[in-house]
Amino acid sequence: MLGDDKYLVENKIELENGDTKRLYLLYYPLVKEEALAIYLALVYDLNINFVKLHNLLNYLDLSIDRFEKGLHKLEEVGLVLTYQKDDSYIFELVKPLSLEDFMRHDILSRMLLGAIDARSYKRLYELRTSSSKHKGYKNVSHILEYAHLNKWNKSQEKKYQNIKKVNLEELDVEGFDIKRLIDKIALPNDLKNKDVLEFIARTGRSFGVSLEDMGKYVVDAIDYDKDENGFPCLNPKLNKGRLLYYISKGKHFNLTNSQDPYEKPCTNFLKQLQNNKELTISDYKLIASLSNEYYLKVPVINFLLEYVFLENHGELNPNFIKAIAANWHRLGIDTIEQAKEYLSERQKRLQQKGNLKKDSLIKPDYTIDNSGLMLDDDDFDKYLPK
Repeated sequence: MLGDDKYLVENKIELENGDTKRLYLLYYPLVKEEALAIYLALVYDLNINFVKLHNLLNYLDLSIDRFEKGLHKLEEVGLVLTYQKDDSYIFELVKPLSLEDFMRHDILSRMLLGAIDARSYKRLYELRTSSSKHKGYKNVSHILEYAHLNKWNKSQEKKYQNIKKVNLEELDVEGFDIKRLIDKIALPNDLKNKDVLEFIARTGRSFGVSLEDMGKYVVDAIDYDKDENGFPCLNPKLNKGRLLYYISKGKHFNLTNSQDPYEKPCTNFLKQLQNNKELTISDYKLIASLSNEYYLKVPVINFLLEYVFLENHGELNPNFIKAIAANWHRLGIDTIEQAKEYLSERQKRLQQKGNLKKDSLIKPDYTIDNSGLMLDDDDFDKYLPK
């Protein structure tokens, strides 16, 4: 970036009291003063046309290097999306995640525990229940990577998991009875945490797996450390890749009794959408990602798959789909009605800015790939059928 480069703030947002509180409690420990000042300056930016970046730098009293460093922090925690075309930048603002969504994020929640004391983190955890869209611009936002946890150790992980001891009443998965599953199988106590149980439940719901089948798959997908004689003994872990392999191989997908086609398991819905062709490895990975990385509910996943399938003439571009899913997750979209309203309002805004011709939706070039988050399992490709 250069001071003479131009910028425009897109998707300006109004911060409410709850947003400001979450910025201070959740994001400030991760991004610190300068990045937070940049975010607030963009939130309250008054320009309606492109202006030179040095105007913003002068206002913030920051050098270009310090500005870029702060901006990258905001991009990594999901508060700003940056799009570049030649010497012009568009900054798209995103509201802070809800407390619950932040605390269930695999990377952000751990980074926060590493940045604040355990007592404060526990109090926050207990309080948790109280895409390129610009034509011609390339998304150049920095992506949050697991490298931020390179200093994470077993002691911190144990502390993290102790704070997150599961309360089955809090599991937010509709259509899969995780309580009955736990009663059916001898699941090790170390695996009875919210992350693991919600992964199992969301996966079971999105793939339409019966409790009986899921119970067998889960038991077979548990890995243990081995003792000196080679027998399984300690530290049980759920091998998510292997679990998904068993599901894809078994194909014991149940049909729902609902008359709503969007309530079907995603596997059934997508297979029907593709003229009953068998799902590919990419299809399984995509469904698992939408369910477990972006926490979309089954009807919303099916609606999203159908929307992209029809708009792209039968092509399911995973990056395109995940960029939309990431935005919907940040905005808390969990019903088809909300998704339809989002798409309608988005088209209207782009039309007003001249980025769309009347009655013509230009497909954006989505380039974000967040596939390295929760489902980055080294065994996934190995286990899934070729």
